[in-house]
Amino acid sequence: MGRASRQVPTQSSGRHVIPRLTGLDPTSLGIVAGNQIVRISQADALFVDTIHTESNSRGDNNARGHVWYFVNGKFAKF
Repeated sequence: MGRASRQVPTQSSGRHVIPRLTGLDPTSLGIVAGNQIVRISQADALFVDTIHTESNSRGDNNARGHVWYFVNGKFAKF
């Protein structure tokens, strides 16, 4: 979603921006099939929230977006 949302302003000559983007379970897989994983960030939309449900094992523990939720015993940041 991060990669796709970055293309909207570029492809529309800045006329369109993604208003909201929700990231589900960001992972920490690194490089997959030779491609670097593009991380979701605050710059990807006007409002970005992420929901982390597997941050203790394969999930990403880093804050991504404007609001992020750690569902399984972690914290929520606003």
